[in-house]
Amino acid sequence: MLNDLRKMVGIKTGEELEAKRYEQNLHDRPKASAEEYFALGNMHQKAGDKKAAIAAFLNAANLALDAEDLTIAMAANRIFSCAILSFVTAPA
Repeated sequence: MLNDLRKMVGIKTGEELEAKRYEQNLHDRPKASAEEYFALGNMHQKAGDKKAAIAAFLNAANLALDAEDLTIAMAANRIFSCAILSFVTAPA
């Protein structure tokens, strides 16, 4: 309930701040892995930022496919698909 109140007034939660710090760290590094973007997607999803989660999962799937890591690619694609579905079906 406190996190809902914080979001209403525009104060970031600890989960949101952690996800943003992790994301900045990934952007500062020259080559992040699919696993790292997968973890970032999970962080954003846990923080309730569906758009950022979708972007991170899509990056994870693309990087995993480039590295031919099909396990991560399939997992990221499945979660990406679920995130898209929840985003599209969520009430406005």
